[in-house]
Amino acid sequence: MTPADLARLPRLPELRACGCGGPVRWSHTDYAGHGESVGVYTCGRCGLAYRGPLRARSDTGRGRRHAPDAAAAGGGPPENPVLDAATVERLRGLRGG
Repeated sequence: MTPADLARLPRLPELRACGCGGPVRWSHTDYAGHGESVGVYTCGRCGLAYRGPLRARSDTGRGRRHAPDAAAAGGGPPENPVLDAATVERLRGLRGG
């Protein structure tokens, strides 16, 4: 859906009920241009789509989370509390190294 298509959608009804009487539920978030996004809602009965309020992309609350870099944190792989030193040595012996 293009930003122009989003602008043509009717606004989300306050009571979240469609004119046909069906419930209106969140469908997905779409890019609206200029760093903004719009929530798209659809009627569960007739399928009519509505647009929610504009939000800045940073306000969506769903940023990517990256695991901390192990090399930067301590210079090696993270510790594994499941394997103790004796188990590690047995596994190395089974692998032949």
